[in-house]
Amino acid sequence: MNMELRVLRYFLTVIEEQSITHAANKLHLTQPTLSRQIKELEDELGKQLFIRGNRQITLTDDGYLLKKRAEELVELADKTLKEMTMNDQNLSGEIVIGSGETICIEPIFKCIRELQKQYPHIQFHIISGTKDDLQDLLDQGLVDFSIIIDNVDKAKYHYHTLPSYDQFCILTRYDDSLALKDMIKEDDLKDLPLIVSKQALKDHYLPHYIQDSQIVSTYNLSFNASLMVKQKMGYALVLKHLNYHPELTTIPLQNSEKLKWHIIWKRQAILKPVQKIFIDYLMKYIN
Repeated sequence: MNMELRVLRYFLTVIEEQSITHAANKLHLTQPTLSRQIKELEDELGKQLFIRGNRQITLTDDGYLLKKRAEELVELADKTLKEMTMNDQNLSGEIVIGSGETICIEPIFKCIRELQKQYPHIQFHIISGTKDDLQDLLDQGLVDFSIIIDNVDKAKYHYHTLPSYDQFCILTRYDDSLALKDMIKEDDLKDLPLIVSKQALKDHYLPHYIQDSQIVSTYNLSFNASLMVKQKMGYALVLKHLNYHPELTTIPLQNSEKLKWHIIWKRQAILKPVQKIFIDYLMKYIN
């Protein structure tokens, strides 16, 4: 089988235009020439790709599968050509970063700002999520880097530790009696309704003295936790370095462990030029 990228581009244009005639005009080909190319592609694959109607054509199930694969192959080819022909002066591309919610990642954004001054055509996309979500996205290749808290699987990931730390606190309203305390002790939380993150439950971050019966709600996003606290549903176990509602405050838990944030990327991954420049720049910037 000798499937050419040129023919796959023809195939995708026919899908886009939903017409052999319109696609041929767009590609500056004659209609018979394009029809022959599509027929040869179907013969090569041994599959019917289109159902040809009077006014437009539609994809078969095999056609939908090839469409997905063709888009991936064409995009990869275009990216590869762009990366191989660019130099440092015109470096461009996209970097996707998955991150937990914390102001501890602010140094990364400062680094990005400085990097874009030198390479203005690099575009960044930031995706928020839990630690498990971010590792899954990284493993699936849907993000280039993830920023996670605490333990790193060093067998799977390269990592760089960020300079700031975080710790678990209790989020409460300013008009609550707990807000007057400098530190939350075990007795302070006895029998109080608590709101905890699913990730904290999974990773066993909850203090041993918290009972299951105290947990009135769980959350994934800290913003939702803050809304529940604001509405007096309970007290939330949260990370300290987040931006919460101005009516709320965080009080550290007694003997709460200090947790580090890390930026991680897959060990087996071959970094693209834009990714390599970013991580090199970040490590120099933070150090």
